Amino acid sequence: MRLRTGRNGSAFLGCTAYPKCRNAISVAIQGGKAEARPAEPTGEKCPVCGHDLVKRHGRFGDYVSCSNYPNCRYKPPKPVALTGVTCPECNQGQILERKGRFGPFYGCSRYPECTRNFRARPVPKPCPKCGTAYLLVRERKAGAFYVCEAEGCGFDEPAGDVDQYPVTTEVTEESRQAALAAAAAPPPKKRTPRKKADAPSVESRPAGPAPKPKGRAAGKRTPAEKAVAKVAASARLKRPPKKK
Repeated sequence: MRLRTGRNGSAFLGCTAYPKCRNAISVAIQGGKAEARPAEPTGEKCPVCGHDLVKRHGRFGDYVSCSNYPNCRYKPPKPVALTGVTCPECNQGQILERKGRFGPFYGCSRYPECTRNFRARPVPKPCPKCGTAYLLVRERKAGAFYVCEAEGCGFDEPAGDVDQYPVTTEVTEESRQAALAAAAAPPPKKRTPRKKADAPSVESRPAGPAPKPKGRAAGKRTPAEKAVAKVAASARLKRPPKKK
């Protein structure tokens, strides 16, 4: 193994037989010394190939994947936060708590097929006024309030029992199937650099008159040069005649 540096500047131990052997171990630099951080087994088996699942250390943090990488690219899905509300638009997905650049929001688990989302947290409590299957919890200075978003309903009351509808964290069946499908998919092809087109030789150029030059090569002056020439011409006109 040899100490190497990645494209992002992170250090790792790589096999000297690369690219035939792609084994790599992440390294942490502490006090000027390299400290290896090998993958840690989790005690679970990969559902695709049966090898052990290990905890690795990447540049974006720790993650779990199959120890048979790159032959197996399985990564177990991460748990999601469920609100317990079925999506009112597609009636198939679940409303999950997500994180966006403007803060947390709540969206359908079938995204991007379904783009339904909420800014306020929905709870599986029917509206006592219009019968809508969920209510929204809005935080105000006076506390939490239940609000119905149905058109023409106008239900708005303090949420005294909001603790009875907590957000649960678990792994959904949809995310499990998506992880298995991603592991079974073929690996992405590496991008090959584009080759620069060779300049045509003199012999391969079409016969005929040479193209006319454009811009400054044709003798045309730029707007800045025209302005300087105009000022110089006006200065020559204003000069007094020489005395004989």
